[in-house]
Amino acid sequence: MITEFRRYRVTAGDLPDLTHRFAHVVTPLFTAHGFRVEGAWTPTGPGPAHELLYAVGWSDEEAMADGWRRFREDPAWERARETPRYSGLRPDITSTTWTPAEFLGTRP
Repeated sequence: MITEFRRYRVTAGDLPDLTHRFAHVVTPLFTAHGFRVEGAWTPTGPGPAHELLYAVGWSDEEAMADGWRRFREDPAWERARETPRYSGLRPDITSTTWTPAEFLGTRP
């Protein structure tokens, strides 16, 4: 089991459109392609205010690569990216994969 953490940084003012896209387009597509989203967060307090962080659980790196390939090839994703509300969104995306720390044991 691995967890992929993805951080999206957008320009000032774009976070509402990014979270709208996730709520109305991305999350339903993730569900359709078998993604197991473990959580999503936006920042509070001092620091970057234009970020979205989310975590996806995968059985292994092969499943992760296959899931992303199917998502990117989905015509619904291509259409959604080009709609006027979302076409200007060009987030800076970072992705890291993690495994559970041994000292905590494995968790479901």
